[in-house]
Amino acid sequence: MEENKVMKSSDGKDFTDDELIEDVKSDDDAPVSVVYRCKKCGQILSSGAKDCWKCSSKDIEEVVEEETKELKKVMLQARIDKLENDIKSIKKNNDFLYVLFAIMVVLVIVILISK
Repeated sequence: MEENKVMKSSDGKDFTDDELIEDVKSDDDAPVSVVYRCKKCGQILSSGAKDCWKCSSKDIEEVVEEETKELKKVMLQARIDKLENDIKSIKKNNDFLYVLFAIMVVLVIVILISK
């Protein structure tokens, strides 16, 4: 049978392992987080998402996971992926607008020259 180890606290009192364990408040609540995830591709989504931004699937599930450093890393990576996707779509829209603007300028110049 194992022996209880005696430890000294900073104020000089002696405590056994069992006494220290009894002093710890037992909380059954584990730190958890509700995560919204696409069932099709597994992408983590924001709580208000209607569909997956990555694969356009509307099949979204609510998953409760223990909040760990790994989960926080995954959540941050999901945010980064979403922002990168948004930036790409904005760049595509801007490129389209620049081309459209250039075509309109050329058409205006051609119309003014032909008069």
